[in-house]
Amino acid sequence: MQKFSLFTFFLAIVIIDVVAQSTIKFSKSDVCDESAIAVKLPNACGLMVNAGPDITICQGQGKILNASVVGGNAPTLEWQSADGLDDPTKLKPTANPTVTTTYTLTARAMSNELIVNGGLEGGISPSTTSYNLVGWMSLPTSSNSNYSIFTYPQISSQFGCSTRGANSMVCHGSGGVGQNFWCQTIAVNPGRDYKFSFWIMSVFNFFFTPNIVMKINNVTITSGATSGICSWDEVSGVWNSGGNTSATICFANSTNGAFGNAFAFDDVSFKECCEEKDDVKVTVYEIEALITDPEEINCKNRPLTLDGSASKPSTGVTYEWSTTNGKIIGPANMSKVQIDAPGNYKLKVKGQ
Repeated sequence: MQKFSLFTFFLAIVIIDVVAQSTIKFSKSDVCDESAIAVKLPNACGLMVNAGPDITICQGQGKILNASVVGGNAPTLEWQSADGLDDPTKLKPTANPTVTTTYTLTARAMSNELIVNGGLEGGISPSTTSYNLVGWMSLPTSSNSNYSIFTYPQISSQFGCSTRGANSMVCHGSGGVGQNFWCQTIAVNPGRDYKFSFWIMSVFNFFFTPNIVMKINNVTITSGATSGICSWDEVSGVWNSGGNTSATICFANSTNGAFGNAFAFDDVSFKECCEEKDDVKVTVYEIEALITDPEEINCKNRPLTLDGSASKPSTGVTYEWSTTNGKIIGPANMSKVQIDAPGNYKLKVKGQ
């Protein structure tokens, strides 16, 4: 009886068909109640981060992470860890780690200004004050706890100083830290950091140096003393909202002095420090296609089974048998396949 020789050739094609679903993870700081369903808290920037779907790669053949960042004012980006990434500051780097790695994409941005009319260009409104409004010409000789809104020509002619913009608030005298000369209430998101700043300047102080105290929800946050006549000083810092959903921001002069104690106030700023994160997992496969040496095909053993079950790994992969000159009679997407003719047969193993 005539025998036919069967020649088998195999090839591991390093092509990864990604079938992965990304999951949103939450840190403890982003969860209102750990016993409840995790709900992502909003941010004032409209900043949203998606690190992309989890992917699978063959060892040594990287893929681009399909990440996206939406919202925020010119957000900065950072990937951690940086191992295996061509550029950890790029939104969509190529990931080529040697081992399975989870990457975290962090985006940071500042929100738009949350204070309305912090530069006092429209007067003091919508902020409130417990000081009394007087005319700018009479302020220097007025009594305790009065204020006026000065333009640049007015403040220059009265005190030889400059405003920071078109207008600045000038207060004369003080009723102490309990008397607020400027207050405004804004909405805040719980558990977020907020960057604040304001500017102060002495216009004249014969007996006392003004010391301006900032309070949020009636709790003292910071204070700053003026450094000199006609010298603007910035005071800034970061406040965490904790469980608060609103912030009543107030300023008072802790120097309890009356006549001869005057200062200027301007450019109140309050912005949310937005930070969002998301993870993506890159699974690394070492794929090897292996076909067990077959028998010679003949009339008695037809059809013959080709066995690729020794290929690595044994899970998380798909199989694809093909031939150019033989005959496959069984399913070509299993680790084993039946053939009915001699020829060249190829096994392709692909990660999912």
